[in-house]
Order: sequence, then structure tokens, then C-alpha cells
Amino acid sequence: MQNKYVKSAALTAGLLLVGCVNNDGSPSYQTDTLDLTANFTDNVLLPQYRDFSTQSAALVSSLNTYCAAVGTGSESTANQQAAAQWRNTMASWQQAEAYLIGPVAENSNNIRNRINVFADSTVINACRLDRTTLEVVDDAAAVDISILSNNQRGLGGIEYLLFNDSAEYTCSGDVPAAWSALTTTELAVARCQQASKIASHITGLANDLINAWEPEQENYRSTFINPSVGGTQTKALSDSLFYLDAQVKDSKLRLPLGIRSDSGTNCGVNACPDAVEYGFSEASLLAVRNNLVGFKAVFTGNGGYSFDDIMIEQGHKDVADLYVQLVDEAIALIDLPQDALKEQATVLVNEPLGSCSNLAASSATVTELKACVLYGKVKSLTDELKTSFVAIVDLDIPDRVQSDND
Repeated sequence: MQNKYVKSAALTAGLLLVGCVNNDGSPSYQTDTLDLTANFTDNVLLPQYRDFSTQSAALVSSLNTYCAAVGTGSESTANQQAAAQWRNTMASWQQAEAYLIGPVAENSNNIRNRINVFADSTVINACRLDRTTLEVVDDAAAVDISILSNNQRGLGGIEYLLFNDSAEYTCSGDVPAAWSALTTTELAVARCQQASKIASHITGLANDLINAWEPEQENYRSTFINPSVGGTQTKALSDSLFYLDAQVKDSKLRLPLGIRSDSGTNCGVNACPDAVEYGFSEASLLAVRNNLVGFKAVFTGNGGYSFDDIMIEQGHKDVADLYVQLVDEAIALIDLPQDALKEQATVLVNEPLGSCSNLAASSATVTELKACVLYGKVKSLTDELKTSFVAIVDLDIPDRVQSDND
């Protein structure tokens, strides 16, 4: 293991002296961009979008079953089944979110943000969700999810409605009489109906994404795989890999764990537990796991032609293998028994400053703070992306990560 890291670092130092790109940021060497882009579309993106559509439709069904079961003897079982299906749906999307390319990213990630808003540092607005719950109680059919702000819907909105056990009205000021009058059953039904409407909205977006790419529909596929823009699309695919840096490493791990950047933490204390994604469901690490699975799918092409093959063609199979090894190690670490990310971050609030950073630099797995070690694993991978990867595949680092010095 150690020799492999040393070899990679030495390789990077040499490669950085010779890397160059065209003016548009595309690689200067010749590769079969059609094989690369077509394989990504047909063996990675479209299969994942189809799975997400299937999972989100199943979520609508399971939520409707739960809504009907509230107040009956089957309520608990139906709730557990709906919660499990939310996890399946979320996991499927988190794989797809690892490659924000094409229609999903148009208009400042409009569709992505309607499905899952966390990655743009926008938190779910619990107060607005509570107000919408009252609107559902008043007239569920009149509630139009499509006109709500992104922080009032999406997978995070469903999570709040499905996993939040508190009956507290979260808006400041006086509690509305209509809220106080709700029975436990009435509140559960209204939240469930609201969640189902959001899930239906998400299913529609999933189908929109499939139709946008399908050859028989809007056929963005033909635009994406067109060899005349192959260099540009190769750069877009390369850029998508850096989701692992800006979003997974920094937003999903570094910030809640309190690992300092040049500007410190955003919450003013040693760690920021409330900054986790999916805190109600304790699914933060499951989201990261599936981001890693999505990254690996792009890098390896799910067995088809992709960046690992380009690196092998350039004579660097050892580095390509290292990337897969680092991803697999990070996933294996997440799969170990451990507390939820929010609980680990809560412990770090009272730990000495730098405790998590020290663990991140180690290879320990016996610690109770495995998320710190996970951060170190992900950082090792993103450091390689910024050095050996861009040198070997002859591409620039995306602008959004150029200034990242951590």
C-alpha cells in the first residue's frame, strides 16, 4: 500500500511538467471520444436514471399505502416500508448526482435542485414545510408542489415529513390554532399526503430526465456523443468527477466534522452537526456511499470504455487501480458499524480542536469517529484527482475547485 502511494506521488510530480490542453480545456491527445461518451450514456447515466424513476414511483406507492394505514394496526409496518423505500430512492439519486451532466445541470442545476437541494448549500425550510402541511389539511388537492421553492420539497422535504417525529410547529411566533387543533393521526396523515405529492413531483422529474436523453424522445444523447464536440464532452465528464471534492469532501464531510479550511468552520464551534445532509433519517453516510458508487461508475464506465481505460492507454494502470482501491476502501469504511454522521459530529463539538483532522491523516478504523477517517480517504482520492488524474488525462481542474487548498 505505502509503495503504491509513493509511486503515485512521484508519477504525479513528473506528469505535471508535461500536461497541456487545448484552448477549450479539452485534452490535446487523441482518444475515441465516441466510445467514452456513448458508454457513459448507455451504461452509466440512462440505466441509473431508469432505476431512479422506478424507485421514486415505488416511493409514491409506499407513501400512499402508509397514508391509508395511519391510525390502523398496520401503521407502523407501512411507515417502516415507506422509510425503507425513501432510502432506496435517495440512494439511487445520490449515485446519479455524482454526474451532473446535460439537462439535469441546465439553468444552474434546476432539475437537480428540485430533486435534492442540499448540494447547493440550501437547507430544507422546516417552517415553510409546516405551513404547507396546514394547506394540505385545508385542501390537499389545491397544493401545487411545482410552484414551491426548492427548500420546501425534494428528497430532503420528504425526509423531514417522514422521519421527523416531533409535532412542534417550527415557525417563530404564535402557533396557529389550526396546528394546535390537529390530532396526532391528522398530522401524520397530512404530512404523509404532502410527502406523497412531493414524491410524485420527483417521479415526474425523473421521467423528464429519461425522456431528455432517450433516442426515441428528445435525444440529448445524440448531442452528447457527437464526435465534433467530443473534447468538450470529455471535459464535462472529467469535471463531473470533482463533485467528490466540492460536494462530498467539503459540504458533506468537512463542514459537519469541523475540519478547518482557510476560513474555519461556518457554525462557530469545533464541529457543525446540524450541517449534515439527511439528519432526520441518519442517512448522511448512506448518501456519501452512493456518491462514491456513482463516482466509480463514471471512472470505470461500469466495465465499458472510460477514464480508467484512458489512463491505462497512457501507461498508468497502477494509478487507475489506485483510484478504484481508494473508492473501495472508503465504501468499506462506511459499511463498518458506526454512529450516524450527525452523532459523530456532535461528539466532536466537545473534542479538542484538530481531533478529527488528526484521525483523517491516519488509517485507523477502530476509532468511534470513523467519519474522520472517511474524510481522509476521500481527500486522498480528490488530491489524486487534482494531480495525477488531470496530468494523465491531460485536462484542467474545474474552476470551482481551483482555489481549494485543503
